[in-house]
Amino acid sequence: MWLAGLLHPEGLEGFALLTQDAAPSIAHVHLRMPVVLSKNHLEAWLVEGRVPPSPEVVAWAVGMSVNRTTEDGPHLSEPIPTLF
Repeated sequence: MWLAGLLHPEGLEGFALLTQDAAPSIAHVHLRMPVVLSKNHLEAWLVEGRVPPSPEVVAWAVGMSVNRTTEDGPHLSEPIPTLF
């Protein structure tokens, strides 16, 4: 497990983004993915350092408008047709 980022400016609340090896279903997109902790796994992670198994993750191609900061809405996550 790797720590990908940590933000804690003085006087502000902070957060940490924890990553792990990517689930096989999305490893073709990136080698790492966020650690997903449910309430059931939280104590085991905090107390014992156990990372839960990766959840079922599904990836699909989306349109280029997802990269535009002026775009917003659920249509950005709709799958697009691909050649593969």
